[in-house]
Order: sequence, then C-alpha cells, then structure tokens
Amino acid sequence: MESLLPWVVMAALVGAALIVIGWRGRRVDKHPICARCGFDLFGGRRWESKECPECGANVAGLDIRVGNRARRVGALGSGIAILLPALLVIAAAVVIDVRRVNVARYKPAWMLVRDLKQGAAVESLALAELARRLRIGTLADGDVAAVAEHCLANQADPSLPWEPWWGAFLEAAGRMRKLSDGLWARYAAQSCNVTAYIPAISRDGRVSLVVQVAQSRHTAAPFVARIDLTEIRLDGQLVNLPADGIAAPRIWAIRRAGEALSVKGYEVELPAEQVRSLSKGLHRVSATALLAICEDHEFGPEVTTRRLNLQTTFNVPPAPSSKPASSASPHRPFLP
Repeated sequence: MESLLPWVVMAALVGAALIVIGWRGRRVDKHPICARCGFDLFGGRRWESKECPECGANVAGLDIRVGNRARRVGALGSGIAILLPALLVIAAAVVIDVRRVNVARYKPAWMLVRDLKQGAAVESLALAELARRLRIGTLADGDVAAVAEHCLANQADPSLPWEPWWGAFLEAAGRMRKLSDGLWARYAAQSCNVTAYIPAISRDGRVSLVVQVAQSRHTAAPFVARIDLTEIRLDGQLVNLPADGIAAPRIWAIRRAGEALSVKGYEVELPAEQVRSLSKGLHRVSATALLAICEDHEFGPEVTTRRLNLQTTFNVPPAPSSKPASSASPHRPFLP
C-alpha cells in the first residue's frame, strides 16, 4: 500500500486537473459575455452604455469576458473516473493508518506469496499471515509449496542473513505434514555445512586434519549431524592410517543461529612417516566423508544423507638450519 500511495496521489491530481479542464470547456466564439451572469451581449446596444441588460451589472472594462464556452464532456468524464477511485484508495489508506488495520489478513494467498519478494518489512507481514492461515488450515497445499520454495531459496543463499520466520514456517508445515519429504530433506541438508582445514603445523611436525560443522541456518528443528570420515588422501595418495586412526562417526547437535559452537571438530592426525617424507611447499589433503542429518538424536530417522569430498592445503616450510621452528601457515578452508 505504501509503495502505491504516491501513484494514487498523482492519479488524483491528474483526475482533478481533467475535471477543471472539462468544466471550463473550450471557447466556441468571441462574443462579449457578462462576467457576472453570463449573458451574451453580442448584437446588443444597451451594454455599450456600460450596463448588462440581464442583471444591470456594469459591463465596462473588466466585467466583460470574451467568448462562450462548451463543456469538454470527455475530459470531464475521464477526470471523474480517475479521481473517484483515487480518493477512495486515499481514504482507505488513511483509515488503515489511523486504525492500524492489518491489510495482509484481507489479501488473497497469491498476493501474499507475491509480497514475499517485496522487501524484508513486507515479507515478514506476509509470512506471518501465511503462517496463521497454515495453522488454522486455510492455506492450500500449492501455496504452502510456493512459500516453502521461497524460504528454502533464501536458506540456500549464504549472502542473506538468516531470518527465523523462514524456518518457523517450514517447521510448522513439516509438523502438519504439509511439506513433502523432498522439501523437508532440502531444509535439513541446508541447515549446516561442513569445512575441513589443517591447523598450524605443530612444533614437532605433526599434521592434523580437522573436519567441523561450521554453519547453522535453521530455526528450532532438533537436527543432528553425523559425520563418518571414511578416507583421507595426501597429494592423491591414500593415507595409511592405523586401524583406530579414523574413529567412530562424530556427532553434532547442529547449533541454532546465535549459539556458540560447543565442539572443536573431528581431528585426525596424519602418519608422521608420510609427513616427514614430504618436500617443502604446498600440499593437498582430501577426505571423503558421509554426512547424515537426523532428527532428535543420532539414532533418529535420517532425513538426508550425502557424500562429502573435502579438500584443504598446507605448506611445509624449509628444514630449519639449527633448531626446529614452528610454521604458522594459515589454513585454507574449503566447502564441499
């Protein structure tokens, strides 16, 4: 409504101008006309004595206008047709503003879905009304799917700050069985991502690979991430880890927005003999892992699973001339 109001005011001004033009009309002759009563003085003689024969007004000088005028019916009708709806809209806007009327409650669902793309302020009002209709069961399945697609597209865009009402709608639709399994799986899969990195090489030359759940984009769903690290390669060569080198799958309760990360990560130390044989310079570590997103707990139903191919690099410094020195090479995180 706020975005349309300037255009409505402009339409009202245009309508008012057309009414003035239509009412004034066009001049059809050049007869002298009494300015007071509109009597046509053409052909008369008494007005030359400075007196109107109809009303007796002094018609000398400024009391005479030139030409009869005919109304412009087209302009007059167009002006009325434009002005009246514009005035109704302006009056409705004033009433809505004074009485604080929630306009979203009276909009059809398709218009509310369209409002989701009109900016954060309009989107929040539209989504609140759509969520209300979802709760009372008046929102059609097609509209639920359209709103869910909008929320999931925003969730998948890391450049957009996470808004809790996106997840609240998806989770409410999921509880009511209004969300398809595919859309719910997308919500779970996009609720987190996983990074891998090599921290600074320790003083004794040990290298560890750290895998960590690094992002949270959901509202209140109790999602749990289970990561099973299955294979590690160093410069393309399979790393020969001992039998207990890769431990049991690591479990994370995916934190919600604003909560602190309570785990340090999934850390696996690479074999010292392979690290010592590396030449100086940049080296690549890749890992294969299986990510499963479950509900409620690690043994709950799996919502979605996917295989991760994680990569990162680290730099081996030149051998020290005297005593060993630590390398403070920064890690380079990569997303799967």
